[in-house]
Amino acid sequence: MKQIAILLALSAMTGCGDDDGSPAGLTGATGSGTSETSSAVDSNETGAGATDTSAPRADLGVDPPQVCQTFCATVSTCLGSSETDCLLICTGETEARVQVGSDCIQSFEAARTCAAALSCSEIAEYQTGTGDYPCGSEDTTSALTCSLGGEDPPAICTSFCDHAQTCGGENSGCLSSCLQARWIATQTGKACGDAQDAVLGCALELECEAFAAWLDGDTQGACHPENESLDRACGGDDS
Repeated sequence: MKQIAILLALSAMTGCGDDDGSPAGLTGATGSGTSETSSAVDSNETGAGATDTSAPRADLGVDPPQVCQTFCATVSTCLGSSETDCLLICTGETEARVQVGSDCIQSFEAARTCAAALSCSEIAEYQTGTGDYPCGSEDTTSALTCSLGGEDPPAICTSFCDHAQTCGGENSGCLSSCLQARWIATQTGKACGDAQDAVLGCALELECEAFAAWLDGDTQGACHPENESLDRACGGDDS
């Protein structure tokens, strides 16, 4: 969903999201500025998702975990996108999720491992994040685990995705994208998280025609003030 991807990009302090609406954040191409990543993980950490930063690649400045190398090789080969950009984003996402906990990083790596094994036609479908897309269940599990600790999804996301489906859209990738958008915003700061919810709340009140235009990336029409507030709140202001 393009507009969800815009929300992700505007608040992408950890580099999730992309302009094709992927819940996986393959390119991080939308939004302004350079994505920040969480602090490096102590090199003596062990277990799933432990990131060794003692020997960064000279061309990247980081040492991408194997799951990112495999995933990004598939993405780059199949979609022709930048493998370097993918590695930087995936490494940042991995480090951020290590900070959340072992269940979060394990579910994230499971989703990336699933996507890395897809065929080129499947990875293209995965990139869109719509319909019953490949590895969608793994993406949703990761989003739920990392943002909610396994709890029920918030009403703002379920209501938003129900509205999207009512207006004729596919919503199987919607929940994962909404949860990631809110998780990133919350990590950025309370003001950003509140602004993210305000945009979602505005959008789910729209009539279907206006909602469809909003989903297609029309940030100057409906919910324009909320979109601007989100951009400001998530661009560096913290509370």
